[in-house]
Amino acid sequence: MIDASQIGKRAWSYAGVLQQAGISCVEYVEQLTMLVFLKMADQLTEEPYNKPAIVPPELGWNPLLKLDGAALEKQYSDSIETLALKPGMLGVIFKGARCDIHNPALLKQLIVNLIDKEGSGSV
Repeated sequence: MIDASQIGKRAWSYAGVLQQAGISCVEYVEQLTMLVFLKMADQLTEEPYNKPAIVPPELGWNPLLKLDGAALEKQYSDSIETLALKPGMLGVIFKGARCDIHNPALLKQLIVNLIDKEGSGSV
């Protein structure tokens, strides 16, 4: 299992890449937060937690893992915009959310290499 300082170092290394792509620190933190939320919500439905899904599966983490390119960017954008319309706390969390990462290759790197790779441990 990776520790928090290793995750922090890796997150900051991606921040530099995204800054060069024109994404501000604030935008990066917002996007990272939404992606981590989706990953954690998915993990809570698995062993040992087995909790009911709080994010509809078609809007959650797993569909993002299967896509690349424009399809990935569209799925992520559509998912967070749809989640913003949900009732209750889920809608509050995603209110005003939008996809600020318009480079699908960078989005894929964040999802697969930063969050999914490191997220295989505990929540």
